[in-house]
Amino acid sequence: MNKPNSSVNPWLTLSKTVTQLLSQFPFYGHVLTSLARKMDKNLPFAAAIGIGRKSVLVINPDLFFNESNQHRSGLLIHEIEHVIRLHVPRFREKIKGNPYLKEQANIAMDLAVNSTIQKDLLPDWVLYPEQFDLPGGQTAEWYFMQLKDPQKKLSTTGTGDTASPATHPESGQLIRDDFDTTDLDEEYGDIPFELEKNIVHELVKNASLETDRSKGHIPGHVQEMIQTLNQAPRVLWNQVFRRLCQWASLKEKAYSKKRRSRRYGTRPGPYLKRRLKLVVAFDTSGSISTEDLAWFFSELDHLSKQGAQITLIQCDASIQIVETYARTFHRQSPQVYGRGGTAFTPVFEYLLEEKGRIPDLLVYFTDGYGDNPPDPKAFPVCWIYTPSHRKAVDFGFHLEYEPTCELKVKGGFS
Repeated sequence: MNKPNSSVNPWLTLSKTVTQLLSQFPFYGHVLTSLARKMDKNLPFAAAIGIGRKSVLVINPDLFFNESNQHRSGLLIHEIEHVIRLHVPRFREKIKGNPYLKEQANIAMDLAVNSTIQKDLLPDWVLYPEQFDLPGGQTAEWYFMQLKDPQKKLSTTGTGDTASPATHPESGQLIRDDFDTTDLDEEYGDIPFELEKNIVHELVKNASLETDRSKGHIPGHVQEMIQTLNQAPRVLWNQVFRRLCQWASLKEKAYSKKRRSRRYGTRPGPYLKRRLKLVVAFDTSGSISTEDLAWFFSELDHLSKQGAQITLIQCDASIQIVETYARTFHRQSPQVYGRGGTAFTPVFEYLLEEKGRIPDLLVYFTDGYGDNPPDPKAFPVCWIYTPSHRKAVDFGFHLEYEPTCELKVKGGFS
C-alpha cells in the first residue's frame, strides 16, 4: 500500500471528505460538523470518535488517507454508526479486562454496522455477517452471542467453510474494521453511560434537524432511532447530574488496605484522596426564578452532605459575589445579586486566574443566552439549562432542568 502523499494538506483533504458527505449523505455530514477534529499518528486505526466533555473525531493520517475518497467517506459513516448506536458504552462493562471478549465485541459491533452501509463505500477488507454465515440486520448483542459459537469461523465463501483470515496488506493481522473507542476512554470518554447517551442523543437530534432544513435524506434506520427517542421515557435529570459529579470526583482516587472494593470484594479498596471541588455559577440576569434557585440549592445540599466542597458564584454581566455554599441556603430564599445582562466569560477568567481556583467540575445554571467563552480545557464544564433556553456553547456536558426534575434522556438502539 502506498504511503500518503506528503504534499497533500491532510486538514484540507479531510474537509473535502466532510463536504462530500454533506452533499451525498447529509445526516452523517452534519454529525461530523459538530465534532472537534484531531490528527494522531499514534492512533492504531484509521479513525475513531471519542465522546466526552468535548466530542472529537480523531484521524490517523498515515492510515486514513491511504484509502480512496469514497472509502474515507464510508469509514466515517462506519464510525458515526458506532456512536449513534451507543455500541462502545453498551459493551464497556461486558468486556472490561477481557481481551478475548473485547475482540469478540469489536467484531460483533462491526457486523451490526457494516450490514447497513453500501458495500462500495467500504474497503474490501472489512467484515460482513455473511463471512460468518450469519444474516444481516441484527443487533450487536445478537452477533456477540452468535460469535461465542466456535463453529462460527470467518469464511470468505459465506458457505461455512473455514478459510484463512483476511489480513491487512501491511499489518499482517486479522482484519477487523476495529475502530474501537474503548481505547480512547482515558482521553475522550470514560463518562457515565447516561451522560454519554445524552450527548449522542443531542448529536442525532441536531444533525436530523439540520438535515431536514437542507431537504436532505435521513437513513431509514436513523429515522426509526429518532422515532424511538421521541417515544422513550424520561429519566430524572438530577440523577444524571449526580453521576457526573461522582465521575468528576473519581479523578483523584487512591487505594488502601483498610478499605474493601465494593465491586470486587477485594483489598486494597479505592477511596477519594480529597473531597469533590465543585464550583457552581448561576446566571442572575433575571432569566432564572428564585423558586428555581431554591430547588437547585436543595440538590447542592445533597452533594454537600456527600462531602463536596462547593463554591457559589453569582454572575450576570460580571461576577457579583463568590461565596462558600452553606447547607442552610436551600431552606431560605436565596439572596440574588445582579439581575443585569449575561456574560459567561468572567467566571471562566476568574477560575483560570489562579491555579488554586481550578475545580474538579464547573456547573453553570443558566438559560444559555450570553457570550461565547473559550473552552477552559483545564476543567470539565456542565451547563444546566432552564426550560426556555438555547445551547450556550459547543463544549461541556449539557443537561436540561425542568420543574418536574426530569431530563429528556431517551434510548432504544440496535
